[in-house]
Amino acid sequence: MSCETIGQKLASECCDDSRELWEHPLLQHNAKELERMTAVLKPFLFRSS
Repeated sequence: MSCETIGQKLASECCDDSRELWEHPLLQHNAKELERMTAVLKPFLFRSS
């Protein structure tokens, strides 16, 4: 998978409130920051249509 594809999938998970890729062992250390950023950024990055 390319870095761009991985980034798109991680962003999609933020939008969908899923955490499959984010729970990967190499990304688990980001959990607290992910929760903080999701709360702050999701309202304007992923607006509902």
